[in-house]
Amino acid sequence: TMDSLSYSLPDPHRYGRTVVWQFASVTDAFLKVFAFVSPFFHRVDLYLPLSAKEGEPSLIKQWQDPEFALGEYAILPKVHLETLVNHSTFRQAASQGLISGFSLDRRLDVDDVFAFLPPIAPADTRGGALSIPQLILSVQRDTFTSLGLVQSNALSSLRKKSLPTDEAAAAPFLVSVDLRSKKHGGSFDPEKKGFQRTIEALKRLPPTDLVLSIPHNMPPDVELFPADLKTTKGYINSHRTRIRNLRIPVISDPSDDATKTENFDWQTEESVENLLLYFGAIPHKLLKLLAGDAPDEFASSLTHIELPFDEERTELSISSFQGFISGFPLLKLASSIRTLFEQTKSAWIAIQLWPVLDVPTRIASYVAPPMSSNHTTIIVFRSGYSVVFATDLTV
Repeated sequence: TMDSLSYSLPDPHRYGRTVVWQFASVTDAFLKVFAFVSPFFHRVDLYLPLSAKEGEPSLIKQWQDPEFALGEYAILPKVHLETLVNHSTFRQAASQGLISGFSLDRRLDVDDVFAFLPPIAPADTRGGALSIPQLILSVQRDTFTSLGLVQSNALSSLRKKSLPTDEAAAAPFLVSVDLRSKKHGGSFDPEKKGFQRTIEALKRLPPTDLVLSIPHNMPPDVELFPADLKTTKGYINSHRTRIRNLRIPVISDPSDDATKTENFDWQTEESVENLLLYFGAIPHKLLKLLAGDAPDEFASSLTHIELPFDEERTELSISSFQGFISGFPLLKLASSIRTLFEQTKSAWIAIQLWPVLDVPTRIASYVAPPMSSNHTTIIVFRSGYSVVFATDLTV
C-alpha cells in the first residue's frame, strides 16, 4: 500500500516491463503519452503533496465547484458514421482536428471498431500521421471486403509484426481516412470522388454507439451533430480526496543542477527512482528475477517488497477526473500544473492516466498493445522537467 511504502506483485509467475521517458516540459510529456500510449482516457488522477500548514490551492477549490467541468462530451446511440461525416459542421470540426472519440462496447481484434483521432503533432512538423486528424476503421475480413476501401499498409504491417504468426493471419484490416478538407491541407471535400467513395463505404457499416468530444470553443447555437440524432451530454467533473499524515519519499528536483539534468538517468538517481517505485514502477532487477533469471525458489518467494528510503510525513491532495477525457481537456490540465506550483511549495506533482482499452490508435494498439493495459504516470518537477513511466504486466 502507499502508506506502508510497499507494493505487492499480483503473481510471482508474472513478469512485466517499465518504460521510462524524460522530458524538459510537461506538455511534451503529455504529447508523448497521447502518441505512444493512447489519446483516450476514462480517468485521470492528480497527486499534489502539501505540507501540514498549507491550505488547499485556489485552483483545486475551483475544480470542486459543482459548476466546473474540465470538458464535455456526447454519447450518440446507434449512429451511422456516414450521417456524421456528411454533416457539414461536424466535418469542419473534424477537419480542424477538434473531434475525438470511439465506438462503445466493441472489442479490438474481435469486433469492428472505429475511432476519430485528433492530431497530436503540429501540422508544420514532421509528425507524419500524428499531425493528421483521422477516422480509423479496424474491421474483420468480411467487413473490409464489403467496404471497397484501401487498407493502411503501414498500420497493418506494424500490427501484424506485433502478433505471433498464427494470430497475425487473423488480424483485423485497418483503414485510415484523412479527414482534412482542402482548406486544411487535405482533399476530404464533398465534390471529390474520394469523399463520395468513403461515404458509400461507411453506409455499409451497421450503426454503432459512439462517444465523442465536444470542442471547447463550439458556440452554443451551432449544431455539431445532425438535429435528428439523439445525444446525451457528459461532463468531466472532479472529485477530491485529501489523505493526512502520509509517508512520501523525500526527493530533489534533478533540474536544480544543470550538469545533472543534461546527463540525467532516472535509474541512477536514487530519490527519483524511489518516487517511481512509490507510484508503481517495477525495478528492472526485479523483472529479471520474475522472468526466470534467478533460482525459482528465490523468485517465487519475492512477492512483497519493502522500499527502504528517506521519507517525510505530509498530506496528499488527490483530484480525480472521470469521464471521456481526451485532447484539449488533458492539455488544459497539463497547463494548470504550473499554476499549482505557484500556489504551493510542492517539489513535484504526479498525474496518473487510465487509458480506454479496445480502441484502434495510431501506434499503441499496433506496436505494443499491452502498454495500454495499465495506467501511465507522469511526474512533474517545479522546473517543468518530467519523467513518464508505463508499467506493463503480461502473463
